[in-house]
Amino acid sequence: EGISGTKDEIEDRPEFANMLGQIKNKKISSVFTLYQDRIERNSLIWQLFVVTLLKHDCTYYCGDKLVDFNMATIQWLQQQLKCNIEVEYTEEYQKFYQEVIDLRTSFKPGIEKQSLQLEPYYQVFSDRNGFLSNLSMLDLLFAEGPNAMNWIKENEDIVLKWRSEY
Repeated sequence: EGISGTKDEIEDRPEFANMLGQIKNKKISSVFTLYQDRIERNSLIWQLFVVTLLKHDCTYYCGDKLVDFNMATIQWLQQQLKCNIEVEYTEEYQKFYQEVIDLRTSFKPGIEKQSLQLEPYYQVFSDRNGFLSNLSMLDLLFAEGPNAMNWIKENEDIVLKWRSEY
């Protein structure tokens, strides 16, 4: 339940106080919000929030910089999978790229890649839903843990074939 960011005292915002406590106890390492005013509308509360973030090495992402959150997720995945993927930014839009795998047109909301037949891996709710393909790398990593990189290597040809079909 959200409590208004206009409240002046932390005690008036128990969920916010709980989040700060979890940041201090290292249970939360990143905070993402669409709008900063969801965190604060009061400079004292904002100052307390920022000090807590800095003191406890917690990262804050605001919605206007979703690319920062995405890049942090990619970097975290690379660390966990012990792999290095070079990510480059372009200065201007290019319709086609040579000699790189360009997946920009491969992901379309609401369109499933029916031809992609992945080897199933353990998923938390597979007893109720069966195996769900086309989920994120985060799902694979959280489900398979250290075995995720082995699964990727074993299925590399399927992923590359999938790209060439679309």
